[in-house]
Amino acid sequence: VRGDPRPKVLWLRDLIPIDIRAEGRYSVSTMGNPGALMIQQAREDDQGKYECVARNSFGVVHSKAAHLYVK
Repeated sequence: VRGDPRPKVLWLRDLIPIDIRAEGRYSVSTMGNPGALMIQQAREDDQGKYECVARNSFGVVHSKAAHLYVK
């Protein structure tokens, strides 16, 4: 995610915001591909539709949804 001013990034799973700080297995990259969601030790309950929302003073942009399936 890029923008000027730098956007705030929010990730949604099934349209519900993910609390990155509360869920220790989730993190958001700040290097390489900034804003990318990383999930450590993915489990079946991580399955769902994920979307990224970037927001700054110029507006809001939603990514295309990605469906995660864990077996």
